[in-house]
Amino acid sequence: MTLSPDEVHIWKVGLTPHEHHLPKLQRLLSLDELTRAQRLKFQEHRHAFIAARSALRLIMSRYLLIEAQSLVFSQGPQGKPFLKEPFTEPPLLFNLSHTQHVALYAFALDREVGIDLEYKHRNISYQSLIERICSEKEKAHIMSHASSDQKQVFLACWTRKEAYLKATGKGLSFPLQAITVSLPPTTPTALLEVAEDTLEPLRWTMHEIQVDLDHVAALVVSGKSWNPVYWSWSWTI
Repeated sequence: MTLSPDEVHIWKVGLTPHEHHLPKLQRLLSLDELTRAQRLKFQEHRHAFIAARSALRLIMSRYLLIEAQSLVFSQGPQGKPFLKEPFTEPPLLFNLSHTQHVALYAFALDREVGIDLEYKHRNISYQSLIERICSEKEKAHIMSHASSDQKQVFLACWTRKEAYLKATGKGLSFPLQAITVSLPPTTPTALLEVAEDTLEPLRWTMHEIQVDLDHVAALVVSGKSWNPVYWSWSWTI
């Protein structure tokens, strides 16, 4: 796989590989990853986690031309994952998000990336979340829609903010109400305001990702001059 400096590669991966793949996938994972998988209560969730982590390794191995099991990952102070070994120049940066059955990955050269994915039919009390997550401008925009459309607009808001926090590495300790993003049907998709930092929106590009009819997703990338390239993973290991 070849990744250009002006590209961001976005991979979609189904997290339901055939069971006969699972022993091979487990052998790709680190002891820490296997331990995290075993902590999950339900087998379905364990298998999805194994698939998500092994897909990350397999995709990155194609860019780096090394064995997938030799990759070493670590985390920043707020939990943002990064490739610790091998060291690459320019650095290959990535981010990932997954629901129960689907994962999205973003890869870029020397560009911070953040990606977030949500299931549209997730059973959540979005009205209470609006008060905790949305800025005053976003609340007004969401409430201007028919009640049947409000959840969809809220999920767009949520994924865009999560993708921004993941890209910056700030994590959920940063107040979501301090961020304002554009919301459907307004275009373009953009970071509009970050409290007390008027220049922050100039540093980032926000992009809506069309996954399928059941999911909503967003990508945030540092800088302005880049092109998204979409890929789909097939479990033929």
